[in-house]
Amino acid sequence: MIKRLLSVLTVLMVATACGTVATPEPSVSEANTQPAVTQVAAAATKTPVPPTSTPVPPTATPTAVPTEAPTAAPTDVPAAQSSGEYGEGDPQKFAVDNFASAERGKALFNQTLDVDGVEWACATCHNYDSEETKIGPGLLNVRNRALTRVEGQGPYTYIYNSIIHSQDYIVTGYEEGTKMPIYEGVLNNSQVYDLIAYLLTLVP
Repeated sequence: MIKRLLSVLTVLMVATACGTVATPEPSVSEANTQPAVTQVAAAATKTPVPPTSTPVPPTATPTAVPTEAPTAAPTDVPAAQSSGEYGEGDPQKFAVDNFASAERGKALFNQTLDVDGVEWACATCHNYDSEETKIGPGLLNVRNRALTRVEGQGPYTYIYNSIIHSQDYIVTGYEEGTKMPIYEGVLNNSQVYDLIAYLLTLVP
């Protein structure tokens, strides 16, 4: 009986042990023989992008330089100023330009002066606003006439001599009639320069 029971237990134990099938572990040699899975990473390829900027047009051809002649110099420059500085080279110019007063000269032009006991005033014999004759020549625009009246004399010297040495040169057409007084010794140089400065302002 006991032997029989042992036999049954043995059979049960064997049966229990055989019920589970163990999965065999792969050997090291088998693991090494499995093919390796290689992952190939596809290299990213960049598609070339065409430029999007608009091409710059070529620089325009420079405009030709205008060929028209420059504007001519004004033609209405008074003749007295057309050739260099007025009275250039005249020895009386410096004193008149730097020391004389046209305002004083204007007052003197209208002032009565005694010349050898006779009363005279420039305004009595000369127009200041016209070239027309009064007793003597009108003095408007004497500035320009003085430039060429006596050869070799500048305009300042000509007017100076016409006052101080009035009989040295007599304008054509005035040889007869009342003679202009000689103001040498009556007017000093400073007064004559003032008169010259004023007379040069008498322009149209």
